Amino acid sequence: MSQLLEDIRTYCRQINEKIDIASDEQSLAKGIARYAHRNQKRENGEPYWLHPYRCAETFRSLLRGQDPAVAESCGIPVKGVECLCLLHDVAEDTPITASQIKSLFAEAGYLDYFLAFIETPLDLLTHRKGERYQEYIDRLKGDPRASLVKIIDMHNNLLVLTSGRRLDYFQSKMNDYLSFSFALSKAQGFHLAFASFNEKAERSLPR
Repeated sequence: MSQLLEDIRTYCRQINEKIDIASDEQSLAKGIARYAHRNQKRENGEPYWLHPYRCAETFRSLLRGQDPAVAESCGIPVKGVECLCLLHDVAEDTPITASQIKSLFAEAGYLDYFLAFIETPLDLLTHRKGERYQEYIDRLKGDPRASLVKIIDMHNNLLVLTSGRRLDYFQSKMNDYLSFSFALSKAQGFHLAFASFNEKAERSLPR
């Protein structure tokens, strides 16, 4: 076992986090996120790791307990998205690199999953230094998984921005988030995808 994977496993045990990083891809991603963001705080002072956790929870709530195959059939990506919600800020904001994340998935036996559903959108989600934000958003438009995760990310960021005294300071950023979210949703046709998915979900409810 690599030192990094052992450090992640040990840290999760130390904080009594019930994460078996060997059980599945999502648990590994959760452990990586928890460890990578362990010493970081958000603007409102809360632990940063809560943000990727909330993003993952938001994604799960969007599926409303329905069969993931139904969501996929409506044009909503599912495979890899929860992992991406958990990992989307790691390479950009922590010392752990995208290459190391790939190695961790390979070591845990999930390399094929990583290559198929995580590697490309994770790279797209990582904002390059000096890159204009509009250019960053334009890159995301080419990938439905990256687009959906970024929309969820911005939605959760808005909850932080509106929760305290920095509302006025961040007003322009809030407007940008709304505009960028709309652009990504429109590019992927998510408004139609979720309308179709919600209709199917309603029909599946017991009468």
